[in-house]
Amino acid sequence: MRIQKLEFENLNSLKGKWSIDFSHPDYAKNHDIFVIHGPTGAGKTTLLDAITLALYGRTPRLEAINKGEGGNEVMTRGTGFCRASVTYSCRRGVFVSEFQQNRANGRATGNLQKASFKITKIDGEKSDLGELFGSAKEVVASGTGSNLEKETQKIIQLDYKQFCRSIMLAQGEFSAFLES
Repeated sequence: MRIQKLEFENLNSLKGKWSIDFSHPDYAKNHDIFVIHGPTGAGKTTLLDAITLALYGRTPRLEAINKGEGGNEVMTRGTGFCRASVTYSCRRGVFVSEFQQNRANGRATGNLQKASFKITKIDGEKSDLGELFGSAKEVVASGTGSNLEKETQKIIQLDYKQFCRSIMLAQGEFSAFLES
């Protein structure tokens, strides 16, 4: 699996729209290896949260995404919605997985609504800039609830726990990684 693009809005302390295009030529300069770094609170882990939200509808560090009284701990305070989208390629093709959750009427004080998701398969050619053109799109799955995790597992062949263990290094687990 290769992540090509990450887009998110109103996650944790990062209010507004954010986007990272990992297919940009600057990321290929060092054999596609790069480091995300910054001071505490800069939003490094929010990038990881956005990826797992888009793929699985949950994050390693915040369990209360849509659990009743707990509310949504990942949605930026004072906002009425949050979303995460990741474009990735794997053996089965190129896909876009999207997660979104709203509050009633889009107001920060509205009741939390059920999270929704959509997975779209994109077939098409790529230009030198990584943009898709002449592409056909097919919605593979959409809805609310826990089907996102099942559908993602079918596509990338990793369940949530396997993905977090093999692809992501959650906050607080770096020393365990070094010791192993």
